[in-house]
Amino acid sequence: MSVDTTKGNEKKTVEAVVEDPSQYTLKFDKPWSFEGEPYTELKFDFNKINGRKLIALTKRLDLEDMKTPVKAMSMEFQAAVCAEAASVPMDLILELPGNYFSKAAVMAQGFLLQSLQA
Repeated sequence: MSVDTTKGNEKKTVEAVVEDPSQYTLKFDKPWSFEGEPYTELKFDFNKINGRKLIALTKRLDLEDMKTPVKAMSMEFQAAVCAEAASVPMDLILELPGNYFSKAAVMAQGFLLQSLQA
């Protein structure tokens, strides 16, 4: 799965390798660093997220009274789910460059909404 992004005349591809429907690898075009630690990719394993973790994330983010009727549509919730799936701090996900953040958010949204597609 890849997404093309264009900046000026430069076209970049953001690639997400799908191992199975609940596991993804988001590869960076060039190493990206967070708090001094370089990253070339992030691996997401949505299989390790259960109902208790999702409810705990909702409470931690104080999303219980949010105006968005479907929490899966909240980018903040998607970022928290991505962080949980990748075993990284949520701040790392929030600091991703926009094209990578968007791709990660779409992966989380797909995970959260997959039961609606079945």
